[in-house]
Amino acid sequence: MPLLEEHISPIRTFAAAFGLSSFAGVAAHLREGKPSTLLSSFVAGANSGCLGLALAMLWFEKFQDNIYFLIAVCILAGLAGRPMVDAVATDFIAIIKRWLGIKPTEGPHGTNPQQPGDGEARKQG
Repeated sequence: MPLLEEHISPIRTFAAAFGLSSFAGVAAHLREGKPSTLLSSFVAGANSGCLGLALAMLWFEKFQDNIYFLIAVCILAGLAGRPMVDAVATDFIAIIKRWLGIKPTEGPHGTNPQQPGDGEARKQG
């Protein structure tokens, strides 16, 4: 495939990886069904695009003969990048809170919604 190899450059590969993975990240963000703003869509696209770009830069030399596989991996990383980062960040924050001795709270502003006399008394009365 000499014709294909002449047109593949690292810059084009990195641009394609960033663009396609950011598009996949925005699509995954909009598919969640939660309210979305322009800023949250932009952040989801930038996060997924940077993840895809990082993978493309790391694996470009290894998969130089199979660029389509590399781009496909970057797209999949864009689709799954945000939930993965959210899960890791949530676990990391829980570990830090446990290490600092902060007890997890269930309600807003540090209140426990199941305290006696709060909601249960209103339901019974």
